[in-house]
Amino acid sequence: GVEAHPFLVKPEIAEAEAFAGFPIRNYSDAQRAVLSFLRHGAENVAMTIGGLGVLLATQKEMVLALPPKMKARNFVISGDAVMAGLVYGLAMKLSLADSARWGAAFGAAVVQSERIHQTRREGGLSPGDIAACPTRA
Repeated sequence: GVEAHPFLVKPEIAEAEAFAGFPIRNYSDAQRAVLSFLRHGAENVAMTIGGLGVLLATQKEMVLALPPKMKARNFVISGDAVMAGLVYGLAMKLSLADSARWGAAFGAAVVQSERIHQTRREGGLSPGDIAACPTRA
């Protein structure tokens, strides 16, 4: 659990609601829930809030990366893609805001793609697809 002081946790909304003890209906609720994880020992906490974006927080800073406006076509592995982008940004020692942007971009690339189940050779996602997903934090 978070008492083991994990480097990064990314709870689903239902998990965060159960942990924090209240429903998450908006950005303010998500901020409060993230603080619960930080208070219990997590170093970095990320939460995707649907189309609202990727919330990423530490004890010192909290940022929200907004995804680009797009047509959602696929939610399969979108949470995993967000996590991959976050890990990339944090591993590269990018700022919290830039790490959240990478998470939002990876997630956006998956959500707007109909080809996620394909390999790159079959026409699946490429690094260019991810780079084409501008985000704001």
